[in-house]
Amino acid sequence: KGNNDRYLYVILFGKLRLSQHESDQPIGSPLNIGWTVGEEILFKSDRKANGGNRTERCRSLCESCVLGIEKRSLAQIKRNLVEKGQAEEFVKLEVVLRGNYLVKKAWRA
Repeated sequence: KGNNDRYLYVILFGKLRLSQHESDQPIGSPLNIGWTVGEEILFKSDRKANGGNRTERCRSLCESCVLGIEKRSLAQIKRNLVEKGQAEEFVKLEVVLRGNYLVKKAWRA
């Protein structure tokens, strides 16, 4: 919570829990393989509303591994795919990230 990093994280194995920083109250269900954490960095309106900082705490519930992908690396991946005529592959990734983002946004509400 409170970090202003530029990464989103993909859970490779294990289980993570989002919680409110102040109360440590869990938010939604535990997240496991394939879920992402931190995808709000891709959605400017939420980042601006929170001063660019993370709004929750994320903890591992068991041995876990995440893959961190920097926002600018995602932009480079997108450019490379577009240049190769495979933009639809990046659109698939964006759909997953937007879906995860919207689910967690509903949990917060």
